[in-house]
Amino acid sequence: MSSQKLGIFTLVLFCFLSLSFSINLSQYLYSNERPSQLVYTNFTYLDENFSIVSIGSNNLFLLSSDNLTLNSSKIDEALKNYYFKNYYPSDSDLSDLRNLIIAFNRSRNDGGEGYLAGKEEYVCRDDVLVSNGKVKVLGTPLRCTDNTSCIRISQMLFGVWSESGLQLGSPQFIYNNLVEFTPYSIKMDDALGLMLGRLDSLSENNVYDNLEFIRNTSDNLTLYSAKVESTLFRSPRLSDPADRSACYGACFGVCPPMDLNQSLIVLIKKSASNLSNKSRPIQQYRSVSSTLFQNTLARISFNHNETTAKVYLDIYQSLNQSIRSSVALGTAASSVVSNSTLSSKLDRMLYLNRTVLSQIALRNFSNLDLYLPEIRELSKSISNDSTNLLSQYNSTLTRMNEANRLLLLLESRDTDPVLSLQSNSIKNRTLSLNNNFRSGLASAQLTYLGQQYTEIINESSVLLATDTQVPVSGFASAFRSFTKNVNYQLANAIKIIPNLSTVDFIANHNYYFGLLSFSVFLCISSLLFLIFFYLGSSVKQQLSPLRRIFFFSFFSILALVCVFSVLFYSFLQKTSFDATLPEYAADFNRFNSTSIVLDLRNTSDSQSLALQNCASSLAASIGLKNKSTSTYLFGSSSCTVADSNLNYSLSNSACVRSLANKSSVIYLSSSPSSVLPVFYIGYQNRLQLSATENYFRTCPISSIFE
Repeated sequence: MSSQKLGIFTLVLFCFLSLSFSINLSQYLYSNERPSQLVYTNFTYLDENFSIVSIGSNNLFLLSSDNLTLNSSKIDEALKNYYFKNYYPSDSDLSDLRNLIIAFNRSRNDGGEGYLAGKEEYVCRDDVLVSNGKVKVLGTPLRCTDNTSCIRISQMLFGVWSESGLQLGSPQFIYNNLVEFTPYSIKMDDALGLMLGRLDSLSENNVYDNLEFIRNTSDNLTLYSAKVESTLFRSPRLSDPADRSACYGACFGVCPPMDLNQSLIVLIKKSASNLSNKSRPIQQYRSVSSTLFQNTLARISFNHNETTAKVYLDIYQSLNQSIRSSVALGTAASSVVSNSTLSSKLDRMLYLNRTVLSQIALRNFSNLDLYLPEIRELSKSISNDSTNLLSQYNSTLTRMNEANRLLLLLESRDTDPVLSLQSNSIKNRTLSLNNNFRSGLASAQLTYLGQQYTEIINESSVLLATDTQVPVSGFASAFRSFTKNVNYQLANAIKIIPNLSTVDFIANHNYYFGLLSFSVFLCISSLLFLIFFYLGSSVKQQLSPLRRIFFFSFFSILALVCVFSVLFYSFLQKTSFDATLPEYAADFNRFNSTSIVLDLRNTSDSQSLALQNCASSLAASIGLKNKSTSTYLFGSSSCTVADSNLNYSLSNSACVRSLANKSSVIYLSSSPSSVLPVFYIGYQNRLQLSATENYFRTCPISSIFE
């Protein structure tokens, strides 16, 4: 058994063993329940203490000696005793109800006035109207219970009474009054008999139903007694003026007065209602017993699930950091390298992560012992694979950055034609590789690109070493240094020349450089002319070979001066508006801050994001040199400036004017194909780069500031 399973088993076993000891019920409560809500109903049975524990109307447990009762028979037996003891009517109460029923029955035949004192309903029904079986026909007692039997008795009475001289109209008249008396009197017999029978058969199983029957039947007694008291066969109650008035000219007077004690019916109903309400819970004890047993099992299962869930959640939490790290690493690797194996592992990891959390939340632990070890192994595997892939990608990216850095150095050198051809070949291959390098390449493609960049790095290094050994390169380097210093002097002079600004000079630099070069040519040519004119005039013979030598030398030197002027113009351009990377870097170091400009006009969302990511990389690299940066984002209608954590918007024209006064600016813009960056120094330190979206995603230009 694994340590994980052993831990879960131990906790679950402890959970069940703990039921044998004094228990803390809070562990069995749901999240919306509190211990303060628990209500305890205590009772004793067979010298054992019990407690019914409930929240509101919801019965939760039956405690016996402060332990959960798990035996359904014991719960049923204890509750039966509790309910019978607390809710079963006492013998005294039942005896009082029985006496009320008997007293009412006696009131049906306990009085009368005059000649029939002590006679009442029974005498009228059985002796006078002979309608309750006293008379038999062919051995069958006559009872007025339906139309046929009541009609027969009415006809018999009419015949007997007519012969005795008592005129009662017709048999129908007797029948009409008979059915309003005898059937109700008989029903009253039956109802009272059933009431007493229900009391005799009372038990804990039927006490509520029987008492409810008595309560409901008491309403019928009220109807039956009213029918009996109002029969026209009666004599009026002499002591009751109202009854005498009602009977006057209407009653037959053949029966005693009827005076049933109907107040006893009210007492019967009240007593039965009270006893019924008291005994109502008895019929619920089986349901309560079942509920307690089921709830106890459910709460134990809940506690077991919560304990198990906590164990699994603790295990998951111990893996969570490695899960998050591996997923983050895998996501980063997948974003730059296409690898189906890693993608499958990531998908599996994410699925398992969701599934484990879902199963813990649903308390479904069926597969967790399989999933958690798999997550642990997957996390390690994803981390290893991702580290290798990122290392490969970063290695290729480093080679690309180095190849581009060396290309910038090659492009900024003035070399002989042969070396220039080699440099152009390297340039074209590098730019082609740059256009192919992007996120999402397969591992094999990265390997190929890395090899190609390595070849370019080696070739560039050899070419740069060769370039430094070419004599013309030494001359070009010296001349570049000279013209660079001239540009710096011109930049300083512009600041003190009235009506001439740096912006105007940059805008018309070709004119000013041409004017300066021509002035240099004119000055040197004039000086040469004066020198050679003076030397030539000292020669006496006009056709002297010496004069011809002077003349030839003059024009030769004049040609060299012309070449010098052209080179001077060209190198003024190169050292200011097409500088080398070392020149730019040296010039860049003069300033404490720079502005990064992004042209987001006519760019897609992905291009815009790539540009901004590259700008962030540049700012980070520049920040390592303790230089501050500000960012200008040119949109279609306005420009957003981010400077010292302060963002604000300006018009595009206002941003252009602001940038004209900046000493150091980096311009980035998107284009269909990548070109080499152009460096400006002297009048404004500026880097201008147009490249593809893939180029800006990797942003190799940031390496020149590292």
